Amino acid sequence: MIINLTDIRKYEKDVLFNGVCKARQDYSVRFSKQKSEKNVKLSLASEYSLNQIMTRIYPNMTLPLDIKHDKSGCPIFSDKTVSEFKNKYDINPYFSLSHSGDYACSVISDYQVGIDIEKMKKRDGDKISNFAHRFFAREETEWINSDVVRFYMVWCAKEAFLKASGLAGKLAMSGFRVEIVEESKINSGKEINLKYDYQADDNQSGLYVGKILLDKADEGYMMAVCSLQNSSDIIDCEIFG
Repeated sequence: MIINLTDIRKYEKDVLFNGVCKARQDYSVRFSKQKSEKNVKLSLASEYSLNQIMTRIYPNMTLPLDIKHDKSGCPIFSDKTVSEFKNKYDINPYFSLSHSGDYACSVISDYQVGIDIEKMKKRDGDKISNFAHRFFAREETEWINSDVVRFYMVWCAKEAFLKASGLAGKLAMSGFRVEIVEESKINSGKEINLKYDYQADDNQSGLYVGKILLDKADEGYMMAVCSLQNSSDIIDCEIFG
């Protein structure tokens, strides 16, 4: 899978606006009446970053890609774009978008995929513990133990899973567990892989795996990706941007 991480501070809004589909442009115009320019740029940048991936690996695709939303509000490729992928490359790729702080990110994969990035907020131990007890399983709360970095590891891992599985809005965060397979210190260079334990809508544990991505940990960001693969697989990511 390929991930693009876009720093909105490097782009003027017009550049981002012209690099997305008309539906996103129309939404951003309506959105701009209620939100700050930074929030509008973030909304544009997540889809812009996806088109940058396509420019890199599928140069013959018609850009910007045409994106719509399904009944649950999740962004998906339009039938027109799906047909073009099929006709030109005989593929049916999946994608996911996220943004927070000054960054937007996107991922494209051959499998169902979800990505989440969060700007980590400084919280005291009591606030972290209260949030964890509200949203996480008991084992996760005990592992976090009021540690803000661990809290965001679990939060991003869960958000990525809900996007990849299509269970956002259907499955509570406390309704499944994420396991940190290999823990390491931030920026140590070691991989931190994820496994999920859940059972919902005929889905069984072991179908999804994930990874914590630490490229912007030095700036106070946490990022995670989750994909529908065999549990023995390790996610192989290329990140640019």
